[in-house]
Amino acid sequence: GLSPVEGAAHSVVTIRGEGFSTVPAENAVLIGSRACDVTASSGREIVCKVPYNSALSPLPLSLEVAGMGKALATEIVFSHRLAVHEMLPFPANGSLGGGTELLILGDGFSDSASDMSVLVGAAPCRVTFTNASMLHCQTGALPTNASSADLQVAVHVGYKTAECDASCSFSYSEALT
Repeated sequence: GLSPVEGAAHSVVTIRGEGFSTVPAENAVLIGSRACDVTASSGREIVCKVPYNSALSPLPLSLEVAGMGKALATEIVFSHRLAVHEMLPFPANGSLGGGTELLILGDGFSDSASDMSVLVGAAPCRVTFTNASMLHCQTGALPTNASSADLQVAVHVGYKTAECDASCSFSYSEALT
């Protein structure tokens, strides 16, 4: 089995089973097509660090033990967690006309701005930079007749929406216009 089945890049997962090598380097673990860095192992358990992978769908986990071949008979999958941990400035507010730069820190983001979208309420926030754990975006103007206070900031990678572990709200302010 695998625990946990969802997590962030560089988090630790534990694989339980039988027939593993007690020498960490003799256990080759892949999550998708990327190596999971094995940090500890016993005959029944392997601990490894999750690699960054921009794939959104659950990724298959495969394991090969040196001299033994594949060690897992069942299909095990791992999903990268998409989350927002912090948004700056805090509290987040800006001009009705847009143009406020937001820095959003989290996990599971894509390295490609074309994979990312951010909405402040209904207004797009133009992504100007992104990597696996950080993105910058520039707020758009407040749409006509839209509410201006405590708007939800939604971060999307493809079809997935990030979970918010912190405050993910933004307010447009006439005083800042």
